[in-house]
Amino acid sequence: MLAAALEANQELARLGAGGEPATREWEIVTQDGRRVPVEVSVRTIYQDGKPAGIQAIARDITERELAEESVRESELRFRQLAENIGEVFYMMDAVSGRMIYINPAYEVVWGRTCQSLYEDPESWLEAILPEDREIALTMLQEARGNKPAEKEYRILQPDGSV
Repeated sequence: MLAAALEANQELARLGAGGEPATREWEIVTQDGRRVPVEVSVRTIYQDGKPAGIQAIARDITERELAEESVRESELRFRQLAENIGEVFYMMDAVSGRMIYINPAYEVVWGRTCQSLYEDPESWLEAILPEDREIALTMLQEARGNKPAEKEYRILQPDGSV
């Protein structure tokens, strides 16, 4: 225990050298034996150009770690659902028009790679039969206006099938 404390003190001194704050995460053991994750910020304090001491601030990050784990679990559940449904599902940045996520069903239904849609987010429109494009554009406008939008249109597959 003492060796670990001395090693931690030496590492703190190295982290804070140069006067710039440095941050590290550790796990400490409290007097009652609980393990607590902490974030420690350290910097060397100088006086007359010489090291005069070390300032260290430790913050309990238990709640942050629990929240991060919850987000990871939620992300996993989302991916399991989105990647296993047969319907096309995607997320797009409304401002930039950049694709954020496209589920694998796009490749099955549209016959094109997800990568092609990431590279050209408008390419889906080119795959719609010309006589159905107006329907798709109307649906897109309704969706952008926060109106429920459900329309049917036909997709021309790369092999020429509809």
